[in-house]
Amino acid sequence: MTRQKIGLVLGIVAALAIGLAPAPEGMSPAAQNVAAVTALMAVWWISEAIPIPITALLPLVLFPALGAVSAGDTAAAYGNHLIFLFLGGLLLAIAMEKWRLHLRIALHTIRLVGIRPRTVVLGFMLATAFLSMWISNTAAAMLMVTFAMAVVQRVLGNDAGPGGERHSPFATGLMLSIAYGASVGGIATLIGSPPNAIIFGTRCVTIAEMAKAGFAINIACIVLTSVYLTWVAPALLGVSFEGIPQGWL
Repeated sequence: MTRQKIGLVLGIVAALAIGLAPAPEGMSPAAQNVAAVTALMAVWWISEAIPIPITALLPLVLFPALGAVSAGDTAAAYGNHLIFLFLGGLLLAIAMEKWRLHLRIALHTIRLVGIRPRTVVLGFMLATAFLSMWISNTAAAMLMVTFAMAVVQRVLGNDAGPGGERHSPFATGLMLSIAYGASVGGIATLIGSPPNAIIFGTRCVTIAEMAKAGFAINIACIVLTSVYLTWVAPALLGVSFEGIPQGWL
């Protein structure tokens, strides 16, 4: 509660400081008010001073009230086609979680690549990257991390820590493979990462054109990252991957 109260006050202070300060040369009063509201929302989002969905709706009230943007133009931005694209990706993620499709994909991927430590890391990276191509990379990472923690617990048994993982090369590499796999997979499509849709969507790049350019980069990054996580990084740290008991899967 203390963090939320502090954030509530800091957000208002930041907004007032920007809104009442002398405007930089070339900045209009409307732009200065937009910057003030942006600072307010950023602090409130980080501190969760008020529920995040309510913070997201503040421009609908504050922009017209401050004369920055009309109510119609502000509301129209909430109906941008990119918003619905992100919404579709999140709905797909919810459906995958409900029907445990992400677990199926991960298990089949691991069965294809093998159950040795290095191939398990590669399998998780491939599965996460594939999911990230069709849903938000953040959602893909959230779906896979719980499964990865269960795998670490299953493999390391009583040696695993209370969080389901231990300070071992395998556990570390597996968790990092999800983080990197989600980021790498988001390169391949417009849906994979919000910046892709925002930047390339304004240039009328189709999903097929984006996939054609991003798929090769995707594969190269997966291979290079997997080699680094399972060979280069352990060698630099002077450690080696531990064996996985047969029949754990």
